Amino acid sequence: SWIVATGDEFWNAPTSDGDAFVSLDPYLHGFSFTEHALRLTLPIHDDEHFYGFGEHTGAMNKRGQQFSLWNWDPDRGHGPQTGKMYTAIPFYLAISPSTGRASGLLVDHTGNVDMDIGKTNPAELQITVQGESLVVYFFAGPTPADVLRQYTDLTGRMPLPPRWALGHHQGRWSYYTEQQVREIAAQFRARNLPCESLWLDIDHMDGFRTFTWKQDAFPDPSALCADLLEQGFHLIPVINPGIKTDRNYFVYQQGLEHGYLCRKQGGDLFMGTGWPDDCNFADYSRADVRKWWGDLFQGFLQQGIAGSWNDMNEPSQATLEEKKYHKPTRKTFDDDVLHLGGGEQITGPDGPPTSHTFFHNAYGLQMARAMREGTQRFAPDQRPFVLSRSGTAGIQRYAAMWTGDNSSWWEHISLA
Repeated sequence: SWIVATGDEFWNAPTSDGDAFVSLDPYLHGFSFTEHALRLTLPIHDDEHFYGFGEHTGAMNKRGQQFSLWNWDPDRGHGPQTGKMYTAIPFYLAISPSTGRASGLLVDHTGNVDMDIGKTNPAELQITVQGESLVVYFFAGPTPADVLRQYTDLTGRMPLPPRWALGHHQGRWSYYTEQQVREIAAQFRARNLPCESLWLDIDHMDGFRTFTWKQDAFPDPSALCADLLEQGFHLIPVINPGIKTDRNYFVYQQGLEHGYLCRKQGGDLFMGTGWPDDCNFADYSRADVRKWWGDLFQGFLQQGIAGSWNDMNEPSQATLEEKKYHKPTRKTFDDDVLHLGGGEQITGPDGPPTSHTFFHNAYGLQMARAMREGTQRFAPDQRPFVLSRSGTAGIQRYAAMWTGDNSSWWEHISLA
């Protein structure tokens, strides 16, 4: 079952003055509003435990905590109290140990969702979103398996990955040359260690330009892929959304020519930062942009690349210098970046234009979607393999996830 409360309902409902959030009881029990935000308040049972919400450090049971569901690239060295991480999913599974009953809830919102799970008031769960609409789906259970089935009935289920993807994957920051990759592969086989794939981080690229190779370090990618596959290895490169602002770079040229790059609400190109420093970014809210991006990957697929590793897609901003020396960065897009979606087709599958404030958590999901659909167009009879660092509800339809930039700490074993 689901309920929806829109701004029009709020503005026309009787209110009582004096509260930051004005109660609408008995008109819409549990709802309240301010000029720019909506809140749903639900009771918490005495022994209820709450699980889910995407990636958050700390105890699995989130009761008694308050946090924002906002995709975020945390500073290196994150620990149990870091909070925001790469993937925010506004879904939870609630279980009452005394009764064994389970239920669930999904907030259909891709902007920031504030969750207060009994921290302010131990008897209340408060869900707050910015904007003029709040859509919530309730899953009745009564078992945890029932809740997850109901949730995935709505948001989709993960397709079967290729069999090799279930094996051991070997990667790090970074393998800098073809020779180094070949030596790693040789060592695995000489030591009789199982391994199905080798991963290439940002240093395989020409100046950190996505969909390119550093020619002096990787002179013949097709031969490398073929030789590795003969030994049982699949090669997977990192794919970053930051497009180097360079008029001699074919991805930037195409994005600029066809209007595929993100712009601000006033019409100016949004200029951000990434590994190559000044960057522009594709607007994955649009079907035509997703098709373009997926087609760009098909050159790699023709060379024998086996899958895609989608990184920095929270979306995150940081130059190499900032990452290396821990200098401050804006971290993500400006709020007034405009995602065009389906344009004026308000009822279409991509929706109307919206600001980054409300699209933020969907950016990584739509990037992963572009990569999966592009791979399927190239090889419709094969199972694609797409990995994504960021996502939100429904990401399982398009990509697997990984734990991001963890460190070699015992603490991070427990966090994983």
